[in-house]
Amino acid sequence: MTAKNRVDYIAIEEDAVLKFQFALIDAMNEAGLTKAELAKALGVSRARVSQLLDSEANPTLKVMARALHFLGYIAEYGAIERIAEAKKKQVEAKDKKLKSFLSVVQESEPAWAIREERPRVAANEDRLWNYVHAAQAA
Repeated sequence: MTAKNRVDYIAIEEDAVLKFQFALIDAMNEAGLTKAELAKALGVSRARVSQLLDSEANPTLKVMARALHFLGYIAEYGAIERIAEAKKKQVEAKDKKLKSFLSVVQESEPAWAIREERPRVAANEDRLWNYVHAAQAA
């Protein structure tokens, strides 16, 4: 894994945690719940709920799902499907371009066949061959 990939993963992970935290805070405010009340409902300590909302949080999917469920939400992972579908479309588009290119190449006269008719010569003999070939054609 390159350093750039690690940075991308960090940004993706932090974005996901922040979105969860803001959704959790908004839902708690909407429901009028305190951290202590949410902790009791989730079966965790108040400190654990505080940790969930901390900038260094690394909540498990289980705790996230429990918290969201209790607050009347469900986590949906449609974005994963969309990303996978987009990648599939990219692959299909590249495959289509490649097939199109190959069909053109297969239908045309290959350039290498024309070159094969010409004998291989040293670079300094190349001009002489061109001259002789031109003279024969004339």
